[in-house]
Amino acid sequence: MTLAEELNGLLLSLYRAAREIPLAEFQRAALELIRPTLRFTTARWGTNPLPGNTAAKGSAHLYSDHPVTAAVYEEIKDRDLSVQIELYRRKGPIDYGVGTLLHGKCRSASRDCAKRSGHQNVILAFDVDTAKKLLKWMSFYRADHHQPYDARDYRLARLLVPHLWEALTLNRMTQLEHIDRSGVDRPFKLGIADTNGVLHHAESDFGALLRSEFGNSADRQLPPACLITLLERGRYVGDSVVIWVAQRTDVLFLKARSPIAVDRLSPREREISNAIARGKNYKEIALELAIAPATVRNHIQAIHQKLAVSNAAGLIAQLGMAS
Repeated sequence: MTLAEELNGLLLSLYRAAREIPLAEFQRAALELIRPTLRFTTARWGTNPLPGNTAAKGSAHLYSDHPVTAAVYEEIKDRDLSVQIELYRRKGPIDYGVGTLLHGKCRSASRDCAKRSGHQNVILAFDVDTAKKLLKWMSFYRADHHQPYDARDYRLARLLVPHLWEALTLNRMTQLEHIDRSGVDRPFKLGIADTNGVLHHAESDFGALLRSEFGNSADRQLPPACLITLLERGRYVGDSVVIWVAQRTDVLFLKARSPIAVDRLSPREREISNAIARGKNYKEIALELAIAPATVRNHIQAIHQKLAVSNAAGLIAQLGMAS
């Protein structure tokens, strides 16, 4: 089998996996697919902020790394990042052995960690997202220093890595389609971020909604206060945008739209509104919430005024617009 034939079959399997395998399992499954071809022992797949991007944090998927190795790496990753930033300007995969690249006292921590981790020979592959000021990278390690990568491996990595990133995007977008079932005329705009708030994929109108609330830089990074609210409450309500989040592993699937009247209801008013939508009358709601019937009636009157409706049918219609 020629290299082209082997690669074509591998890519077909990779993109099929992107559509069929759940998000939490995909990166590992993708690396499992290419491992027999690239013949690595362990791997890492992640992103790091470029200089000037102080808001973002690095994240990485570790493949077959021992938990102790991951803990050791946490201690030296900032110094390791300096190596990556130095290298990414060279473009494409970079083949090196621990003794050849990680030389000098300033890199002794990275070198020692690599040796203890079985990372004796490494291919580093880089891509730069200038809009988000992120360094996207993959590293493929061989534990035996007598088995360096060769020209064929170098070429394979150059060909495979862009497809791995594209397949990850496809996997996330497929997952987003499963989460959002609102149909073509949905009021929401969709986006995908990591747990550091970095936006990796977003519809154009999604970015416009964020900019209207937070300013021009918000279509690259969720502001910390917004991110904290989303992670704690599942929803953020602002002056110009309402955002919902569904978290899958380390990925945040986001839905955003402009605020409507229902969004301004208090938690108690929302609770009573939902009870009305379930067909409850004010006496049943009072019993359910352990409050006086007169209090429920007062809340219902306030809800009608806020939503500019006069009956339960109008209230339920307004609730439907918010879902």
